[in-house]
Amino acid sequence: MLKHKRYDQGYFQGLLHREVKRSQRNYQRLEQILPLNRGGRLLEIGFGAGGFMEAAARYYDVHGIDVSRWAVRHAPSRLRRRVRVLDIEEQTLARNRYDVIAAYNVLEHLKDPPQALAHIACGLAPGGILIGSVPNNGGMVGRIVTAIANLFDRTHVSTPPPEQWRAWLEEAQLQDVRLFGEVTLGHNHAAYIKAPLWHQISFNLMFVCRAPVGKGGTA
Repeated sequence: MLKHKRYDQGYFQGLLHREVKRSQRNYQRLEQILPLNRGGRLLEIGFGAGGFMEAAARYYDVHGIDVSRWAVRHAPSRLRRRVRVLDIEEQTLARNRYDVIAAYNVLEHLKDPPQALAHIACGLAPGGILIGSVPNNGGMVGRIVTAIANLFDRTHVSTPPPEQWRAWLEEAQLQDVRLFGEVTLGHNHAAYIKAPLWHQISFNLMFVCRAPVGKGGTA
């Protein structure tokens, strides 16, 4: 119950997490996915204000889960029947159900990211895409930004360096793991950095990977 209460109206509408309509950052996130998998069923974990789901609904059959009951009650009205309360750290997803799963700035809030990643991987269809972000606790800039973020947002409990995130993704049997950087300009604007220096100057670590094509049949 305590976890649900942490993510109430004050959290999502505070200065650190306030999202505007048609946030440029949400459309940039979508542009990373479309070349990899255009269409099908998309799940967003930790959808918050729901802006990314609204942007993605033009191309995907969108669904959302969030640990926050407030977020579920205040999801965009046309998507409210497609969202539900679920803690991905404690519950697995239906096997092979989603073509794309997005988890932006979610895993750093969990005490056991490897367990959550195992639950997420179960829900990906064969060859399905997982995309998401976490604080980049690597490089001078990333370490400073992560320390400041952790100070102001005490719900951050897992902020290891990039090498650990890669290892956890691979332990979940996810393949073609690609890491790159994100520099945020406020909560609603961002720039991606894919040059080799990304880990030195990026605020967030972005990850994209795939489920194995040869996964077992639908349960």
